[in-house]
Amino acid sequence: MSPLICQLPYPTTQNLAKDLRTANIIYFAYNGQKSEKTAMQLYHKYSQMLNNQDAQLMKQIYLAEQLHLKLLHDALLSLGYKLPQHQASNSNTYLPESNRHFANYNNVIMQAIATKLTTIVEYKKMLYLIKNTDVQQIIERIVMDENLHLQALQSMIKMQASNSTISPNIQDMAFS
Repeated sequence: MSPLICQLPYPTTQNLAKDLRTANIIYFAYNGQKSEKTAMQLYHKYSQMLNNQDAQLMKQIYLAEQLHLKLLHDALLSLGYKLPQHQASNSNTYLPESNRHFANYNNVIMQAIATKLTTIVEYKKMLYLIKNTDVQQIIERIVMDENLHLQALQSMIKMQASNSTISPNIQDMAFS
């Protein structure tokens, strides 16, 4: 199975100059509460909650998030950021505690869409703060994948809507 990513290469991190200001900005995408690490946990969990093609899509998004995590890791090291030896994994995922055991298909997909929208907004905020054009290119490339994931998740909602299993207000939320 391959990750769900755009068919464009990722920018290299090898030639990044030391830039701790930029590293501090992108660190939260690497290991913050709404980071690639927590997204990986989320999509792994979602892949277990769904079946068939939908679970496969969640696994493909999970694999893409792994690539993003590796890219951010390499960028942080190239920028001179000293990553702790034993980083605590942030166990707070986007999925609210109250929904973890009672999520149905519609809730899972709508939560996945909501997290993608949040992720895209967070990356775009970073782009305003980052002055380093090489790192901007890395973030912009990750955003391309995140938009692709959003489109795929929205397609899942459209499929469910065509099967009349989603209430109209959920459909409106997914496409607005």
